[in-house]
Amino acid sequence: MSYKVERLSDVPAILTTVYKDFEINNELEQMNRDTLAILDPSEVPLFLITDFQLALGIDDLFQSASTLRRENSIWKHPNIRQVIVITPDPLLRLAAQGMKSPILGGFNIKLFDSVPEARAYVRSQSK
Repeated sequence: MSYKVERLSDVPAILTTVYKDFEINNELEQMNRDTLAILDPSEVPLFLITDFQLALGIDDLFQSASTLRRENSIWKHPNIRQVIVITPDPLLRLAAQGMKSPILGGFNIKLFDSVPEARAYVRSQSK
């Protein structure tokens, strides 16, 4: 499988790991359904941590941004407390920063370099 979605047991968060062989055109919808299966029944808002272990092309970035801005976007789910993006890719980091803009969705996004850093942040925000 080219991605993994899991509810973390030590912090109120979902961790989605997107591996290098992820195919956005074929797998994004199923990945969102897998995430909703955790989000919908949650009794508390969760942080959504996405660890991108791949570099997206410009076409993939535009498709993702378009999907995320839709009214039924996973990032707009009422049980999302904050979106956390982990990526070494400078283009993806720039795109994530841009998604904070009201024109591109006004999302509450935080960027980190690693999963342990993101978990530590979530832990600090959950006290």
